[in-house]
Amino acid sequence: GIVRHEDHAEVEPWIRLWYLWTSAGFLRSYLETASGATFVPSSEVELRVLSNALLLEKALYELQYEANNRPEWLKIPIQGIVQFLEAAD
Repeated sequence: GIVRHEDHAEVEPWIRLWYLWTSAGFLRSYLETASGATFVPSSEVELRVLSNALLLEKALYELQYEANNRPEWLKIPIQGIVQFLEAAD
């Protein structure tokens, strides 16, 4: 990978921050570009429900993929699913 195995513990706290920062930037730019399009949900609640459904679907796909192809990497999608569910509370 990009980060050496022995450095994972040092960078792990920054991974979540990077993920949130880049995701927010992408979503903001996407919504600005698609503003007014009929496929964009009309309310913030609808947008949140749709994006949460898509994120959960992707996380479950990643879990299945890692279980079938790289079981030693299962920790990564499991952590993502746990963080997603914790944020939903």
